[in-house]
Amino acid sequence: MKKGLEGKSRQGVVKESLQHLVKLAHFDKKIKMRIICDASYEGLGALLLQQGKDDTWESLSCASRYLSEQLRS
Repeated sequence: MKKGLEGKSRQGVVKESLQHLVKLAHFDKKIKMRIICDASYEGLGALLLQQGKDDTWESLSCASRYLSEQLRS
């Protein structure tokens, strides 16, 4: 599995981000941003993150979709 932020697996980063998703941050185009996405045969998901004041990553938006059998082919 590929490693991402600070040596964590991508799945670990996504799980951690979702667990701490208490509020969404406000978009600021001057601040560093990161997109994390993942896909499998059955679905896909994405997170849009922005670097916070204390160098943590704050969620701006998240999306997921289950792929029906028609979309998988």
